[in-house]
Amino acid sequence: MQPYLPTCQPSATPSLLTISGYGLGVWWAAGDGPSWSALASIALDEADGSLARATHQTSDFGARLDWTADVVLTALVLRRIGAPLWVIPTTTVAQVAYRNRGLRPPFLSLRAVLMLGALAAKK
Repeated sequence: MQPYLPTCQPSATPSLLTISGYGLGVWWAAGDGPSWSALASIALDEADGSLARATHQTSDFGARLDWTADVVLTALVLRRIGAPLWVIPTTTVAQVAYRNRGLRPPFLSLRAVLMLGALAAKK
């Protein structure tokens, strides 16, 4: 009898990328993570949806998870870069309106652009 070895279900892989990227982004945005964690978070954010589409593993759950992670991280990044407090709810409302119209950026989310800007300004 062979021992049971748990396997990663292929359908879970894009969501695992999203969660990993979210964790790295929170680590960086909280002020404790190194610059590479922000870059890795952005790369995973770009890779999760591409992987899901390429492997035909798209789902409503995955799309909502990715979007929610982007909205939360956008707010955290805005706080990290010292944006006025009123900017956060305004940005969140704009992100909701953008999504409700069925729009999606072709490349890089708002939080990715903000993270890259913060990293560039740090140099």
